Amino acid sequence: MAVIVIEIPALPPKQASPNWRGHWAAKYRAMRNYKEATYLMAKASLRGRDFQPLDRAIIRPTFVVPNRRYIMDPDNALASLKSAIDGLQAARIIANDRNVVILPVTYRIDTTTESKIILEIEATNSNDQS
Repeated sequence: MAVIVIEIPALPPKQASPNWRGHWAAKYRAMRNYKEATYLMAKASLRGRDFQPLDRAIIRPTFVVPNRRYIMDPDNALASLKSAIDGLQAARIIANDRNVVILPVTYRIDTTTESKIILEIEATNSNDQS
C-alpha cells in the first residue's frame, strides 16, 4: 500500500505540551481545534478515493520549523501529537489508535515556508508482531 501523506499547516498548540500549565478550558479549545484541523486535512487528502481505515499503521511525523528554537524534546513532541492522532481516527484514516506505532518526531528546518507537520501514514501487516 502507498504511504498517505497529510500536511497540517501548523505546529501543535503550546497547550498540547504535557508541561503546559494553564486553564483546562483553554487546553480543551486548543486541542479540539487542532484535532479538527487534522481531521479536515486528512479528509481533504482522501477526497475522491475509496479508502478503508487502517487497522494497523506506522506514523512518521516530521515537524517543519523555521529554526532550532522550535525543536522540542522527543517525549514532549510525541505527546503533543495526541489531538492530531485523534483527528486521524475521526477522519477514519486509522481504525483505532491502539494499533498505531508512532515513530519519534523528526525535524526539518526550512526558513522559506511556514511551520507545519507532515504525517506519513503507512499500513502494516496485521500478522506483524510490532
